[in-house]
Order: sequence, then C-alpha cells, then structure tokens
Amino acid sequence: PARVPHEFPNFSNTVVLAGQEQLVASVVFDSVLEQGRHLVQNGFKDPAAVLARVVLEDCLRRLARRHGCDESATPAAVNDALRDKGLYSKPQWRMVQSMLDTGNAAAHGQFASYTSADVARLISDVERFMAQELGA
Repeated sequence: PARVPHEFPNFSNTVVLAGQEQLVASVVFDSVLEQGRHLVQNGFKDPAAVLARVVLEDCLRRLARRHGCDESATPAAVNDALRDKGLYSKPQWRMVQSMLDTGNAAAHGQFASYTSADVARLISDVERFMAQELGA
C-alpha cells in the first residue's frame, strides 16, 4: 500500500488510495469517451454507444458503492436506488435512464433505434454526469 507523505499526517492511506483510484478512473474514462467520440465521428455509432454505456455503468456502480447501494444490481436498479436516496432529482434520474436506454439498445443490437446524433449526445451527457456526480 502507498504511504501517506509525512507532510499530510491527517490523511489516511485509504483516502489517498481512493483519490488515486478516482484519478486513474477519470483518465481512463476520458480516454474511452474520446475513443467513442472518434468512432461516432467516423461513422461507427454502435461501438461508440457501447463504450459510453460501459463508462456510465461504471460511474453508477462507483456512486452505488459510495452511497451504500447494491452495486451488483442492474444499472437501472442502481439509478433507481440513487434517486430514492435523494442523490439526484427525478429529471436527473430520467436523463440517466435515457442514457442507459441508448446504451442498452446498442448492446442488444437494436442499432436502428438511435442515431449518430443520439450517440454524440450520449457521450457528452455521460461526461457531464461524471463531472457532476464524481467530480471527474
């Protein structure tokens, strides 16, 4: 385990490691979403939507863990639990559900049910959601 620098005696190793995990995840997800953006701009909306869905689901699981919800539940159930705990409003919950719907359509081969514009918006919305809820 990493050691806390002596300049910061009030921080625990757990806090430092959790912060490092968050930083690494943020960099990885930024990269994955950037790959998705590149894919959708080059006509590959379906794999781009799946990438955005993966990032969104991981974000929801991190929030579930942080707020004591069952992170092994389906992403929609996690979204419901986070709303029920008052983490975010009903309109925010609906937006997350909409993002999940687009990602699920891609993951289940329903490619005609969304457009490239929908996927570009999905990627932007996932980025905004991560920044708002995880500070990423």
